[in-house]
Amino acid sequence: MTRSCEVFLEDYRIPKSQLLGKEGEGFKIAMNALDYGRLTVSSRLVGIAQGCIDESISYANEREVSGVPIGQYQMIQHLIADMVVETEAARLLTYKSAYLKDKGEAATRQSAYAKYFASEVATKAARSALEIFGGNGIADEYPIMKYVNYANMLHFGEGSANIQRILIANDALGEKDANRHHIERKYSLSSDIQKVRV
Repeated sequence: MTRSCEVFLEDYRIPKSQLLGKEGEGFKIAMNALDYGRLTVSSRLVGIAQGCIDESISYANEREVSGVPIGQYQMIQHLIADMVVETEAARLLTYKSAYLKDKGEAATRQSAYAKYFASEVATKAARSALEIFGGNGIADEYPIMKYVNYANMLHFGEGSANIQRILIANDALGEKDANRHHIERKYSLSSDIQKVRV
């Protein structure tokens, strides 16, 4: 279980040899880390949405009402169709963010797009899966409530939907360039972290 706590560093000094990046780049480094965080969260959200699709399709094919699989009913088909298309769109936004990060290019804008859209899609897919499963959606036998809870939890990770909307709107309106904190070089998190000896 992950726990949060306060940390106080009063009169704490570290040698320059332990500095991550360059002096004065702390905020840029933090924003760079946030881009990676948004990418990993959007990836997890796409996985949750895909899990909802997989479980819903399986259930819709096996669950019958009046001798007919519920997957033959248009309302169920509409829910599944929306889940499939929206999840694929979220996946592609996430892939683009990962592609830019791999190339060492600025990706704050794309990471915000991916995180915002994937959180909306995963939350909607989990709700749709609950509708498809009906009362069985809350049964321990099926993982749907886990998907609902994870989608809700990750909805706020690395910035809520409203934070992403503000970032995206400010960028689109020309108020603030979303990629303004880009660091020209890639940080190797593992090698930089290994430098630090506490």
